[in-house]
Formats: sequence, C-alpha cells, structure tokens
Amino acid sequence: MKTWTTLYLVLLFSACNTDTKSNYFAMAESTDYQEIGIIQENQGKKLMENNCYVCHNPKASMEKMIAPPLIAVKMYYISENTSKEEFTNAVVEWMKNPSAENSKIPGAVKKFGLMPYQFYPEATIRKIAEYMFDNEIEEPEWFQEHFNKMHGEKPKTKGRSNEK
Repeated sequence: MKTWTTLYLVLLFSACNTDTKSNYFAMAESTDYQEIGIIQENQGKKLMENNCYVCHNPKASMEKMIAPPLIAVKMYYISENTSKEEFTNAVVEWMKNPSAENSKIPGAVKKFGLMPYQFYPEATIRKIAEYMFDNEIEEPEWFQEHFNKMHGEKPKTKGRSNEK
C-alpha cells in the first residue's frame, strides 16, 4: 500500500511540474496564422451551408427553389465599389429587418415572397457574409442560363471569380 501511495505522489508531483508557460509560447510561435484564416473561412462556409442552404440550396432545381440562390444575392449586393464592410453590414441589416423596401432584389421578393426574419446571432451573419464576399459561391447549374435570359450577361462579382 505504501508503495502505491509513493508512486501516486511521484506521478502527481511530476505531472504538476510541467512548464506550461514555455509550452504555450512554443505553440504560439509555431502557429500558422494563415491556417487560422482557413479555419475561419471554413467556419463561414459551414455556417452558410448549415443555415442558408435550407432555402438557398444551390443543388435545387429552378422549379424547387424557395429563395434566390446566394450567388444572386452576392451579385445584387456587391457592385464594383462595394467594400467587404459595406457588404457585410448590408447583409446584417437585411437579416435584422427583411422588408420589401430594404431589398436590393425586388424581383426575388416578387417571385419568392419576403424572407422571414431569422433568429441568427449577428456574429453568425457576419461570418457568413464575410465568407460570401471573399469566396466563390456555389452556383446552381441552371443559374447562368437563367440570368442571361432575364438580364443579359452576368456581371463579375468581387472576391474570387464566380466563373465556372
């Protein structure tokens, strides 16, 4: 019994004697901050897929869409001079108070009706909007033909190319 107690105490004290401060600094020095950006980017994508694709699913056929595809939202909310901050704020404001007067896509409101208020935290909306601004948004197979028929040639959006 005494041997087990001694062994236990030795293990306990040796475990408590780790130098966490130097381990922390070693981890901080080896952190790849570009990797952190990728993690945040992936988080925005995951949030978009899990929250927005319920209605804005790019895999849905044109007949089964219940809301405009997010590529259309991006196209209408971003002009050549739109900054990331302006885009993000516009999306946040829309999500806080969706109304026909505030919509930049009146055709979508006419076709699909007004988007119902969503109870997402502002931080979630911001991550999704930032991801949308910075990245190519998946486009439904039918979208380019539909857009060209309705509006002419599709404009280029800011961020990564939306061309396929």
